[in-house]
Amino acid sequence: MPAPGSSKAPTKFTGEAQDLKDFIEEFEDCADVQELTDEEKVKMVIKYTDRETMHYWKTLDAYARKNWGALKKDLLEAYPGAEKGHRFSVLGLRKLAQRQARKRIASENDLVKYYQQFRVMSTALKADNKLTDNE
Repeated sequence: MPAPGSSKAPTKFTGEAQDLKDFIEEFEDCADVQELTDEEKVKMVIKYTDRETMHYWKTLDAYARKNWGALKKDLLEAYPGAEKGHRFSVLGLRKLAQRQARKRIASENDLVKYYQQFRVMSTALKADNKLTDNE
């Protein structure tokens, strides 16, 4: 596995629930390239976390059993919202729209940036049934 912090290493996980799902996917991609066993994945994954997170993950039963599938499941359950990979609210979407309404869109790039932010948030909220097509 690439050394933590190197350009080919997974981005370090710092304990934020909304980042966990992406972290696990990135870690698994690297681990698959290296052809790691489940036991090796369990041993290596903590090297890409901060110290506090590492100590917590070591307390999980699946870590002691060296069972990657179970550890991944336990981790996603241990961090509320991690399975969704985001934390968006309808209020947050409204604030984005209001903030943009006060700004002038000076270029196509500004418009594209706003559209991308709006689409990411609205798509996630629709998937969570927090927003309808009419809203």
